Amino acid sequence: MSVQKKKHSGIIVPMVTPFTANRELDETAVCRLIEHILKGGGDGIFVLGTTGEALSMPFSMRKQLVTLAKREVGEKGLLYSGIADNCLQHSLELAAHSYASGVDAVVAHPPFYYPIEESVLFEYYEELADRVESPLLIYNIPQTTNLSVPLEIVERLHQHPNIIGIKDSANNAERLSELITRLGGKDDFSILIGCTGLSEKVLNEGADGLVPSSANFDPLTCRQLTDCVMSGDKTGAAAAQIKMNQVVGVFQKERAIPQSLAALKTALNSLGLCEKKVLPPLVPLSDEDSRIVIGDIQNLGEFKAFT
Repeated sequence: MSVQKKKHSGIIVPMVTPFTANRELDETAVCRLIEHILKGGGDGIFVLGTTGEALSMPFSMRKQLVTLAKREVGEKGLLYSGIADNCLQHSLELAAHSYASGVDAVVAHPPFYYPIEESVLFEYYEELADRVESPLLIYNIPQTTNLSVPLEIVERLHQHPNIIGIKDSANNAERLSELITRLGGKDDFSILIGCTGLSEKVLNEGADGLVPSSANFDPLTCRQLTDCVMSGDKTGAAAAQIKMNQVVGVFQKERAIPQSLAALKTALNSLGLCEKKVLPPLVPLSDEDSRIVIGDIQNLGEFKAFT
């Protein structure tokens, strides 16, 4: 299907996935976290991404989360579902379930087990786009896939009627600026950036939206940044960017992605939003590291849950 108008923009929060102590999906916490994000200023929810530990989750749980998230989000915001998997058939099956559940688009980063040549990568996304029933966003996250989707391939893929955008999390200002120069401003293609430290810059350059993991904890500051950029309030935007950097710094300071996700859940737990539980191979923070995270948060000021 083709997309008739551009609607994929704004603050799309890559939601963490709450789990119970026995590693089941914590449905109550999922609903609570969605409410917090949307009431706090988010325009949409992205489930089953990197922040959501998607590839650590059983396949049945991924489907369970998509169904639950759509029920909770309803018409209050956009909903995106990650379908990335090293098995193409798994991606197609999850895309079909997501489409039937009513998501607005599915999102897929490249398979990452085997090294992939550029020509093969193009063919992979082309087949995936041909066979999914819902709009598809390319997901570039070289931090985990060890592969950055070349901009030349993104340009070629954007001509496919079912590929409606890219979620690019590369921490590369030059690449993101070039991406916006090449494909920004198009009615049929959205550019969503998942690099918190470059949020103000990319919005000013013409990105359509942000995908900030820190907005799980603090959606309000991200909302303020976006609104200030849109209204031309440079002072307000700069201040919001500084605060976003401080918040994400609490989670990511000297931590690899697995530890930063555990730190984010520790912070969410301090607001009463979810448990600290993560799935293997991730492990929760130690008690000492948890105290450091909470102390760093408290030093930044007062935060609240929007529930």
